[in-house]
Amino acid sequence: MKNKAMCLTQLFRSRYLVCAIIGGLMATAEITFAQTLRIVTYNIDADTNGAAGADAGPGLTTVLQAIGSESLNGHAQPIDVLALEELYGTPSTTLSYIVGQLNGIYGTGTYAYDTTTDPTDGNFLTGNGPSGLIYNTKTVQDLGAVAVGTASSSGAARAPMRYELQPIGSSSAADFYMYVSHAKSGTTSSDATRRNIEATEVRADAATLGPNAHIIYSGDWNIDHSGEATYQTLTASGVGQANDPANPAGNWTSSASFAGILTESATSLKYRDDLQLVSGPMLNQSGMQLVSGMYTAFGNNGTTKYGGSTSAVGNTALSDLSNRVAVLSALTTATDHLPVVADYAVVGLTPPHIPGDANQDGVVNGLDINLVASNWAEMGSGLPGDVNGDSVVNGLDINLIATNWVQTTGTGAVVVPEPCGIVLMILGLGLMACRQGRRLTPR
Repeated sequence: MKNKAMCLTQLFRSRYLVCAIIGGLMATAEITFAQTLRIVTYNIDADTNGAAGADAGPGLTTVLQAIGSESLNGHAQPIDVLALEELYGTPSTTLSYIVGQLNGIYGTGTYAYDTTTDPTDGNFLTGNGPSGLIYNTKTVQDLGAVAVGTASSSGAARAPMRYELQPIGSSSAADFYMYVSHAKSGTTSSDATRRNIEATEVRADAATLGPNAHIIYSGDWNIDHSGEATYQTLTASGVGQANDPANPAGNWTSSASFAGILTESATSLKYRDDLQLVSGPMLNQSGMQLVSGMYTAFGNNGTTKYGGSTSAVGNTALSDLSNRVAVLSALTTATDHLPVVADYAVVGLTPPHIPGDANQDGVVNGLDINLVASNWAEMGSGLPGDVNGDSVVNGLDINLIATNWVQTTGTGAVVVPEPCGIVLMILGLGLMACRQGRRLTPR
């Protein structure tokens, strides 16, 4: 017992192992997905006359958490990318508010927002403001953004934004682009013309990305029907051609026949304003691809009557959620639009090595800590457990493992131990190293 006590004392004196334990305490999520992304587009303006904060209506937090809990073909995961339209005035006001709501659910530092300013001016509390993007820092790397075109009173009403993103744990071959647009609303010929000007600008910009670019065209496009010029411009043949996952035939109209893809308004479903269209490579080339059957108008499975509310009796959507009634009600108060949700996955690429993956099995977990403990304080080149390559197995290797804990090159789920479980595992491995006669300080 005396030897064990001394061993534990030495273990806790290692500042790097203490850092690893603290890192473990921060890993509070139960499941993480490194290369399957849940991407959402959502017009967030609170046109419900019930603003609760930063122009987001009451119930927003309920909706955001439910999006992460919804099972699409048996698969659920938190939001990875959240494209937003009609932000309140200065983009950071609403973006920081929603980041706070998401971090309140999933942990401090999990989400952040792109800080690139959309040049579109916004009206405080009345919508029509700029667009923006929030991302999960543990699963997505934000590579930057640019505004496309210029907003004007005769052309595009708001400047669309283009973001470049990369799944964490993947290479640049998995990079993809996401346009976030909020086209001119209205039913006049002038409104339709201005929408098409924006679509033309977006397609021209997409053409500069090349024929192999993986692109998502998202946002509130305010298209009245599939025959409208805006939709035809987006889906026209050529470099960057947009494909419609929800209606590949491209023959939808605002009618009861297509009730399952309508998104506006949540209290009177009549229009398909909100879209996620994808370029051809997102369907058939290596890299990020839309997962078949993973595209949905959240809260609408076609059982809501045309012109009806998502909260009305008879809507059977979200049947897998225990709080479905509360969520369907929250959709009518958070904003007037329904979010569009789709899952994408990295396909056909050789997975890169993840820092901290000592045994190179594609996931950073307890097996890697075990390998470090088994070779503790050994010195030399090519040592098992020397994950940082400095020719010694020590606390720096544990720290690197903690930094990349449960990152994976696969597309499946990885169960993350509870914080106390991580601590006990590290302590147990330390005791094991003591029993094996390993020194707990590097040579």
